[in-house]
Amino acid sequence: MLWSKEEDNIIKNNFGKFNLSSLIKFLPNRTSRQIQYRARKMGLKSYNLPQNTQKSQNNQNIDNSISQTNNNAVISSVK
Repeated sequence: MLWSKEEDNIIKNNFGKFNLSSLIKFLPNRTSRQIQYRARKMGLKSYNLPQNTQKSQNNQNIDNSISQTNNNAVISSVK
């Protein structure tokens, strides 16, 4: 299955900022292994987030980031 530009943007803008379990929620058709492999192919590096990271804050941040990415993708496709 090919990767869409939207999926690539989600990974590009969020990989390494959020833990994989948070990120995978926004890529429901992908496994964690696929996401990690794709990020590696894109030259992205992850770092270990602290285990005590505030999950609600992380989820809110990723929601906002994904929403912004999706809005930009829609705007770009309309132009």
